Amino acid sequence: STTAMLLAHANQPVPDLAAIAADVPASVVAVVRRMLDKSPEARPKDGDSAASELRAAIAGAGAPGASSPTPAARPPATSRSLGWLIAGAAALAIAVLVIALTRDPGAPRDPAPAASSPPMASTAEAPRTADPWQSPTRASFVFCGDALAAVAGGIEGALVDARLLLVERAQLEQVLLKEIDLATGERVVDTRTAVKAGQLIGGHVSLLVRPAGEQVSLRAVIIQTSEMAGSEVVAPGDAAKRALALTQRALALVPVQCRLANDGSVWRLSAGRHHGVAVGDRFTIHGGTVQDPGSPTAVATVETVDAVTATATLAGPAPSALPALAKRTAP
Repeated sequence: STTAMLLAHANQPVPDLAAIAADVPASVVAVVRRMLDKSPEARPKDGDSAASELRAAIAGAGAPGASSPTPAARPPATSRSLGWLIAGAAALAIAVLVIALTRDPGAPRDPAPAASSPPMASTAEAPRTADPWQSPTRASFVFCGDALAAVAGGIEGALVDARLLLVERAQLEQVLLKEIDLATGERVVDTRTAVKAGQLIGGHVSLLVRPAGEQVSLRAVIIQTSEMAGSEVVAPGDAAKRALALTQRALALVPVQCRLANDGSVWRLSAGRHHGVAVGDRFTIHGGTVQDPGSPTAVATVETVDAVTATATLAGPAPSALPALAKRTAP
C-alpha cells in the first residue's frame, strides 16, 4: 500500500545494491546510494541529474550497453547483461520514486507535450495531466499532541460522520513527523509546518488541536493559501462539534471550479461534498474557457449535495454550450 511504502521509506535502511546484484561496479553503487540518501541535500538535485550521474557511472565502469555496437557485432544476451539491465532499471525507478516523494510541491514542472505531438518510444508511462476544468477533491487532517489523542479521535469521528475526506492521523504520526521536523518534543505543530505537511500529502485543510489550560485550542488552516480560516478555544466536550464547523468553514473558502451540465430537467455540478461544496453555495457560470472564462452569464445555487456532484437552481440565461465552466463565489 502507499502508506506501507512511505513507512518503509521513512524508517527502513536502504537495501545494498551490491548485495542484490554483485557484479554492479562500486561507482554505480555509490551513485545509487547517494540517490537514496535520507537527506534531500545529499541527493542529486533533480531526475535529470540523477540519470546523468548514473549513466556516467555505468559508462565509466565499462558496463554492458555503454557503447552501441552495430547489430552484426552485438553479442547474444547473457544472464550478466540481463542482470545489468534489471539492476539499472531498478536503480532508476527507485531514484525517481525518492525524488518524487521529496520534491518541493511548488517547484516548476516541465509542461506536458501537446496532444498533437507524436508519441515517443519509451518504456515510461506518459505523464497524467490534471483536468483544468475540475478542482480536485479536498482532504482534511488533524494535528495534535499525544495528550489530546482522545479529543482528536472525537474530532476525526465527527468529520467522518459528516462524510468529509480525512487523512488518517496514523499516517501523519508515523510518516510525516519522522520524515520532516514538524514538531517539538511536545509535538506542537505550528501553521507553517502544517502547511508544509499538507503540501506533502496533498491535504487542503489542516486542523491544529492544542491544549489551552483545561480547554482546547482549535485552528483551521487552508493549505493552498496558508490562510487561517478560523480559531476557537473550547471545552474538550465541545471540541468535535466546533472542529467540524471550523473545517467546513475552511472548506467553503477553498476555491472550487467544475462543470455545469443538464441531465434532463436538473442542473448538475461536477463537484460535491468531497470537494468542499455545501448546500447554499453559489457558482458563477461562464461561457468561455478556463484560460478566458469571460463574464458570468448566470448563477447556480446548490440545492443538494452528494459525494462528488451537486444539483443546483439556475438564475439567469442558460449557457449556450454545455458543459459550462462553474466557479464557486466566496461566501
